[in-house]
Amino acid sequence: VLVANELDPLHGGEESALTATKGDESLGPCATYTTAPTCRVYASAASTTALTGSAVARGTYVTKCSGAVSTNYTPTYVNGVFTIA
Repeated sequence: VLVANELDPLHGGEESALTATKGDESLGPCATYTTAPTCRVYASAASTTALTGSAVARGTYVTKCSGAVSTNYTPTYVNGVFTIA
């Protein structure tokens, strides 16, 4: 399971890095990812268009990742949360 990390708010007009972390690996070895996931911020879980730029209004947004390739496993994803207060 790949989990989209929660983001820190924008600082100084620069976007915080959005990454994914591997979920609970206690049940077995972690996968070897040959292609890292791409993670973006969206208005909602149903949205398919990523938000960009530093002019995003205050609110709570969804972080989603996709595109990881593994030699051993088929990745699944868990959305994260990004809040601008």
